[in-house]
Amino acid sequence: MTFSQVAISPIAAQEMRTRAVDAGVNVPIEQTWVWAEFEETFPDRHLVGFFSVEVDGTPAAIFSLTRYRYHGFDFLWCKHGPVWLVEQSEELENATVKAMVKWIKKSARGTAFLRLHLRFPGPDAHGPMQITTYDRTVFVDLKDNADDLMLGFKKRARTKVRGAIKKTPVDCADETELALEDFTEYYEIMAETAARQGFTPWSKSVYQNMLRTLKRDHGRLYAGRVDGRVVGFAIFTLSGTEAVYYYAAANAEGREHEASIQVLYAALVDLGAEGYKTMDLMGVGSDLAPSLNALTAFKSGFAQEISEVAPAYDIPVNRTAYRTLEVLKDGKTKLNTLKSRISQREKAD
Repeated sequence: MTFSQVAISPIAAQEMRTRAVDAGVNVPIEQTWVWAEFEETFPDRHLVGFFSVEVDGTPAAIFSLTRYRYHGFDFLWCKHGPVWLVEQSEELENATVKAMVKWIKKSARGTAFLRLHLRFPGPDAHGPMQITTYDRTVFVDLKDNADDLMLGFKKRARTKVRGAIKKTPVDCADETELALEDFTEYYEIMAETAARQGFTPWSKSVYQNMLRTLKRDHGRLYAGRVDGRVVGFAIFTLSGTEAVYYYAAANAEGREHEASIQVLYAALVDLGAEGYKTMDLMGVGSDLAPSLNALTAFKSGFAQEISEVAPAYDIPVNRTAYRTLEVLKDGKTKLNTLKSRISQREKAD
């Protein structure tokens, strides 16, 4: 594509959706109005708006921006965006980033940096500060019946699913409404999973707010039970024809029964029968995301290949503010390293 001018124009959420439909493009859940409503349940997140990228007057991409707060500074996140309506060339992507930064400097002063997903990161692109991003994922082709769904799996995944169901069957079902009434039982499993894997879960209200704002049209919770007890669950988001495997957890009993694979399979079958076309299993390991390596074997069996996706990058807008955040990040990393070394020495003693 050759062009002379790239401009950023505010648009209504409905207009953004219409442009995506006209272009035959699926909009990620994080770029929708319903996700913006969920983000607004956080005290430090606020929707800036929905926008169109105009190339010589013709729409080329659409995106939403949300303001976040980090160490006392504001940044804007175009999460899983921009959504491209035309071929995403390096020239167009670089010009779009420059236009977005120009718009932010004029209309959203005080912004330290812009975070967005790029296929062709330029010299100003930095790895995101406080999150793990990924450049490889697994897309499962959903079908309207279980037999056709299974054919899309690799042999090892077919064997794993069938073996788990036969050996230690778990009762799996859509429990979205039950979780909305009381999330306590599910949260206990998330807390156990977090303690085992070494991460900090969101508060219980975050998961509840997610299900409440997305509603059944855009969010589901599937759970697995053994003798009536919840032993594992997963939360899925829905947007257009795509589902996303967003959160998952299992307790010790659930792991013994391989509940995670059975819950995921139940959701794949049900959502395929409802007409959804793909499910994004949301990230596997790579050189960019080695922390996700442990998930690769589990997820990669559900599709014939691993797909490349655009990872997140931070683009400085206010370079002084961004440098301050880099210094704070470096200091925190060094402090955590020191704490870890002290802990290891204490254990050795």
